[in-house]
Amino acid sequence: MTIPNTGPDTAPVTIPLTNSPGDYVLMDPPDWDAWQAAGMPQALYLNRMTPTLSYVAYSDRKAPGGLSYAARWIMKPGRNERVRFRTRNRLDLRRTNLRLVKRQARTPQADQPTALRGNPNHRQGN
Repeated sequence: MTIPNTGPDTAPVTIPLTNSPGDYVLMDPPDWDAWQAAGMPQALYLNRMTPTLSYVAYSDRKAPGGLSYAARWIMKPGRNERVRFRTRNRLDLRRTNLRLVKRQARTPQADQPTALRGNPNHRQGN
């Protein structure tokens, strides 16, 4: 799907965050228009996962926990895709900052606690 009138020369829409005064989300005008046309909530929240990791979320009664992520709504990833932020700025929801990447397959080693990886004294399966 091509979104017209987006790019570095197009002024983004700035949307204030409901729970973080002074912080704003940047969104491409066509995406904001589609957001409003779809009847999406106008209130956007900064959902802090950890002190250094936050995502822009909105209320969604159908979602587990009652929140969904705005970047996922914009990019509409497939089942095995994730949304990544090129500049790591999670308040910048312009398409120039968002990209879809394939999820990495989980390996048995990835499921081990970090301290056990590569430890020659750790026996798997016992």
